[in-house]
Amino acid sequence: MEDPLNVQFQFDLADMHGNLAASQRETGQLDAALRSIERSIQTSERAAARSPQYVAHRFNYGAALSLLGSVHRDRKATADAIRAFRQSIAVLGSLGDDQRDPAMLIAATSGLGQSLADEARRSQSAAVWREARTTLQQALDGWRGYQQTAGAGDDHRAEIDPLVSALKEADGHLMP
Repeated sequence: MEDPLNVQFQFDLADMHGNLAASQRETGQLDAALRSIERSIQTSERAAARSPQYVAHRFNYGAALSLLGSVHRDRKATADAIRAFRQSIAVLGSLGDDQRDPAMLIAATSGLGQSLADEARRSQSAAVWREARTTLQQALDGWRGYQQTAGAGDDHRAEIDPLVSALKEADGHLMP
């Protein structure tokens, strides 16, 4: 039974729903993933409000919002994806330096940039292309910096290559 006063249980419950959503997303079960990630978000949000000193709830909440953005992007719900990634960045960015996961924040920024590029393709808006380009560049710089420091042993081509392609596309729309 769910115990709203048990901080660790709430963390584990939110984490479990988030992991389930990630698995469902990977297997293309986007409606199920959306339901699972919404449960994770609700649990994390309530738990963070009840126990603000327990930073892991805020981290879980920010990570769940980023996954929500990815699920919305997969579902072609671009406006919802943009909103979720912006919220994720705000939550993850509000964590202290010693509590922040740089890769998670960079991934959310990347998702936002790619979602903005999706919206720019749809709307053909120069203003949205400019915002997409700026955000994509921030994400690319973030991944390259991360790779040189904390993630030096990791290969981030899977994250970097789509950003490079999207930046080239943005440049093509912004060049006279």
